[in-house]
Amino acid sequence: MKKIILILSIFTMIGCAKKTTTVNIEPKLTLNKSIIIKSNINLDVNDLRERNKSYVNFGNDLKKETYNTVANAYRLNISSEQKNNKLNTLSLNILQLGFNQKQETVTVESNLICEISVDVQTAKTNYKNKYIYKNTYNTITEPSISDKNTYINTIFDKCLNKALNDPKIYEVLNQN
Repeated sequence: MKKIILILSIFTMIGCAKKTTTVNIEPKLTLNKSIIIKSNINLDVNDLRERNKSYVNFGNDLKKETYNTVANAYRLNISSEQKNNKLNTLSLNILQLGFNQKQETVTVESNLICEISVDVQTAKTNYKNKYIYKNTYNTITEPSISDKNTYINTIFDKCLNKALNDPKIYEVLNQN
C-alpha cells in the first residue's frame, strides 16, 4: 500500500511539475503580423491622376471618363537588411478605393495595413531609426497647395507610431 501511495505521489509531483513548466513558458512574438487602422482619406484627384501613372495599376480603366472601383490602390514595399541578416519588409496597403475622376477630391475609406514581418521590438527600433516611407499620401484631409508635392511617409509614420505606442487603438492579426 505504501508503495502504491509513493508511486502515486511521484506521478502527482511529475504532473504538477509539468503544469508549472507549461504555465511558466511565455508565448513568443510570432512573425508576419498586421496592424490595421481604419481611416478616411481625401486626396486631390488631379494629383492622384498623375500618380496613377507611376504607382497605381488601373489598367485600361484609366481611359474612362469616370471610374469607380473597389481595389488595391497601390502597395509600397520598403525592405532593409538587418544586422542579423533577416529581411524586414514594411508594407502599406490602401484598400477599397472609390474613385470618380469628375470630382475635385476623392475620399478613400480604407484600412491602412502596416505589415510587420519582424517582432515588435525590432519594429520599434526601425521606427526610431527613421526609415523613410516615400510616395505615400501624407494627409487625412484635402492637401493644401504646399502639401501636394510632399507626400512623404506621414500616414505610414503615424500608423506605425500609434500602433507601436498605443496598443488600444489597433488590432493585431496573424497573416496566413
